[in-house]
Amino acid sequence: MSLTPNKDRSVTRFGALGAVALTALIASGCSTSDPQRRNHWNFQSVAPSFVYHATGYRAEEDGTYREFQWQEKRHINLTLRRHLLNSNPYNPRQAEVPGYFDERPPHSILPDPFNYFHVTAIVAGGVISGATAAHTFVPIPVDSIVATLQPGGLEEFWEGIAGPAEEPISPYTSEVPPTPDEFAVKNANDPLYVGN
Repeated sequence: MSLTPNKDRSVTRFGALGAVALTALIASGCSTSDPQRRNHWNFQSVAPSFVYHATGYRAEEDGTYREFQWQEKRHINLTLRRHLLNSNPYNPRQAEVPGYFDERPPHSILPDPFNYFHVTAIVAGGVISGATAAHTFVPIPVDSIVATLQPGGLEEFWEGIAGPAEEPISPYTSEVPPTPDEFAVKNANDPLYVGN
C-alpha cells in the first residue's frame, strides 16, 4: 500500500467540488421575482436598478420622488442638527424645533431656496468642480431638479412661485404688493421723479 495520494482521485474530487460550488453560485444569482422590476435578466429592470443604486429610491416603496427626496433632506437635516447643534427634535427634554414636524411645502425654489438647493447641491457642485479643469464651484441641486421634472413637479414648482391658481398671490410670500391706486411716491420733490 502506497502512502502517496492518487493524483487522479484528488483532481476528480476538486473538480466535483468546483462544479458544485459553481452550480451553487449560478443558482444563487437567479431569483424569482417581479419580471418587470426586480428580475436582473429583464431589460426593463436596468433603469429602476440604476436609480436605486444611484439614489436609493424605490418607486414601489417610497412613493413619489418628491416625497422621497424631501424625506432624505429631512434625514440629512436631522443628522446635521444632532451632530453640529446638539439638538434633537425627538428628544422630549429639549426645546421644540418650530416647523420640523410640519407637512412638506410645495417643491419650489421660492418658499425656501436653501431647502431646494440643500447640502446635496453643495456636494454635487464640489464633486463637479473637482472633476473638471475649470475648478469653478456651482451648486447643482440634482435631487431637486429630478423631482421637479417628475410628473406634476413643474406645476408644484410654479405653485410655490406664483401661488395656487385660485389665489393671485403666493401664500408663501410675506407681503402683498400694493395696487397702483395704493402706491404713493415717498418724495415727489425729488429731481429724478417723473410724474404728473
